[in-house]
Amino acid sequence: MLQVILKRIAIAIPVILIVASLTFFLVRMAPGGPFDAEKVVPPQVMKNLNAVYNLDAPLIIQYRDYMLNLVQGDFGPSFRYPGRSVTEMIFTGLPVTFELAFYAIIVAMIIGSLAGVIAAVKRNTLLDYVPMTIAMIGICMPTFLLGPLLVLYFGIYLEALPVSGWDSLPGDKILPSITLGAAYAAYIARLSRGGMLETLSEDYIRTARAKGASEASVLWNHVFRNSLLPLITITAGIIPGLLVGSVVVESIFSIDGMGRLVVDSVMVRDREVVLSITLIISILTLISF
Repeated sequence: MLQVILKRIAIAIPVILIVASLTFFLVRMAPGGPFDAEKVVPPQVMKNLNAVYNLDAPLIIQYRDYMLNLVQGDFGPSFRYPGRSVTEMIFTGLPVTFELAFYAIIVAMIIGSLAGVIAAVKRNTLLDYVPMTIAMIGICMPTFLLGPLLVLYFGIYLEALPVSGWDSLPGDKILPSITLGAAYAAYIARLSRGGMLETLSEDYIRTARAKGASEASVLWNHVFRNSLLPLITITAGIIPGLLVGSVVVESIFSIDGMGRLVVDSVMVRDREVVLSITLIISILTLISF
């Protein structure tokens, strides 16, 4: 076990360094600088700003300094918010994003598993075709389309649920969680249906029925538990996708999490924040897989 962990760490370190290096140079290649959106300032003031943030140094020197700070766990200062470090800004929004991802996983597991079980038990009936059709639509529908549709119907037309914020109004976590978890619920529904159908065809299921076990007992004690084991193993692989998806969902519902932070940072060219969040998502992806 220890050997496997050490092997994964040995593979992860160069991958993280490559991701950090590529992201650094790609961000620097983007047109414009972090202070270009400000009002026109005298050349001397701009020169002083660049000197303070080490932007006047050669690119290779900036890269060296960034990597040295990164190894020490220092993501650097924010260009757009003086006095605030990137680490402080990220860890302010990270708990909100993790909470949103947690609720989205719960939504995906409950809805997906229930739909898959019903579809498998009622194979080739209306209760099979309808959930699987909805699941296929859910897989194909992007969050940037589903989110506004939920806002339009439940928030504006029915006026039943809040459409913005997080922890500010009762029920404001429902629509974001459903939006983020819907695609994974559809994916889990397809997997759970396939797993249950495979389990239902096993010999021990026929043996249990031959011994007189009730259908409910067979489904719960043998089919349901065994067929859902693969779903537990893929839950960790869902986490990076949820973090990436939070970029869209948090922007739609005005949630002050890490996803919205990266969007705002891209808009104002706060390079260090974009670099750091990209790196964090990459690390979480490596840990998950």
